[in-house]
Amino acid sequence: MNREFSIGLIYNLSLLLVLSLIFSIVNTRIEKAKGLRDVLAGVLIGIIGIAIIGNPDFFVEGVFFDGRSILLSMTGLFFGIIPTMIAVLMTGFYRLLVGGGGALAGLATILTSSFIGFVWRKYRLQKYVLDKMYFPAIELYIFGIVVHMAMLVDLYIFLPQQNDTLSIVALPIITLYPIASVFLGLIIKSQIDKTIIIQKMEESEARYRTIFDNTYAAMMILDPENGDILDANKFASQFYGHSIEKLKTMRMTEINGLTRDVMKMEMEKAKQRMKNIFIFTHQLSNGESRTVEVHSGPLTINGKQVLYSIIHDITDRIRRDKEIEYLSFHDQLTGLYNRRFYEVELKRLDTARNLPISIIMADVNGLKLVNDAFGHSEGDNLLLIVRDILKNACREDDIISRIGGDEFVVLLPKTSYNDAYTIIQRMKESEVDYNLNGLEISISFGVATKTSESTSISSVYRDAEDNMYKNKFFESRKLKGNMIDTIMQTLYEKNPREKITPKEYLFFVKRWQKHWVLTMN
Repeated sequence: MNREFSIGLIYNLSLLLVLSLIFSIVNTRIEKAKGLRDVLAGVLIGIIGIAIIGNPDFFVEGVFFDGRSILLSMTGLFFGIIPTMIAVLMTGFYRLLVGGGGALAGLATILTSSFIGFVWRKYRLQKYVLDKMYFPAIELYIFGIVVHMAMLVDLYIFLPQQNDTLSIVALPIITLYPIASVFLGLIIKSQIDKTIIIQKMEESEARYRTIFDNTYAAMMILDPENGDILDANKFASQFYGHSIEKLKTMRMTEINGLTRDVMKMEMEKAKQRMKNIFIFTHQLSNGESRTVEVHSGPLTINGKQVLYSIIHDITDRIRRDKEIEYLSFHDQLTGLYNRRFYEVELKRLDTARNLPISIIMADVNGLKLVNDAFGHSEGDNLLLIVRDILKNACREDDIISRIGGDEFVVLLPKTSYNDAYTIIQRMKESEVDYNLNGLEISISFGVATKTSESTSISSVYRDAEDNMYKNKFFESRKLKGNMIDTIMQTLYEKNPREKITPKEYLFFVKRWQKHWVLTMN
């Protein structure tokens, strides 16, 4: 009898395995179909229960055993109240319909097994799920022991000839049935784990899709093997001027202009996380080129590794940065380098390999008088003329800086004193080619040269400045009379009524001579 009982149990277990298949099929995340799923699951489980009851192990007339306790306890534990109630109604009705002396005991087993399963679900299983803890096998074994101890109690209370019957079935029920419960429970638990993984993947995919579609930046997904564009969002479509469908037919090399080998190398850097920010020039559909900053890295979507690319248009930022850099190192009026740039370059070039280093100092004579007599706009024009004189006489790589209101400096690495003096001579010769409202252009120059590494570059600068002021003193004496006469003549031409008497003129000249000496010194 024990052998027949064991064979029957194994047969019923094969039917119970269908329960895990049902769980796998109906355990979806489509909430709108939840009620229908629960009803369908209950009906299918009820059919399995009827099939199990229909293939029992008989002991006496009307008394037989099967795996319904395992089926219904697992249903209560994993499926919830609606499927459990439907399965209980179907199997309970069928068991009463079959009848026999063990009908009440069979019905009691159905009710207690499903009830214990449901209670265990509410107070134990959901705790593990909510707390994201692993539901251990020992928990399933204890659950199986409790269910089948209750089953033995039902048999003792409701079964006729219980002593003879229990002596036969008690040991297999209390040993094999809990093990079968563990076996079936672990199979369903694996389905739960699979469902949770799929759910997390779907949630991750949904979050990715939401971010991908709604981020206010151009985003694309690339095949890391060949650079094919696998996906693109609407902002990428708007930026590049191609439809999303068109972008999906393109390769990234069609946009960034890189060769296939270079593109492969750059993608490998992103794939290996060796580099994740790239600066490229991208071509738009209208032929316009834009400078972009691409943030790229590996991403796994549906089990496949791809590369994400977030593209930011930095063309305007690059232009602004260049403008800021230009203003930081250039004089706004003349466009020459400013004192800041000159000081940085002086330190950079002050090395032995750049010897000899010559410095030319230049000072504009009479700038203040021009500003006072004609206004600052004419003074600015005078400075622009001086700029042209300096640039035309210097070489293309020579560093010309405006370091003060009327002071300029020319930095000449690898230039001897004689070569520097030759440059000054060219500047002096070109002065006669320019004038401002009839005024002669006059610039005072000084030069000094560093020939030894031990010489301080600052002392060379001071020597050039001292030489410039010496020349300025002598040149001012020759220039002052002509400049005053020219200024007065220009004023008379513009305002004839302002013409003064010889006595007033002498007074004016003496006053301006005094002012001139103070200005030139």
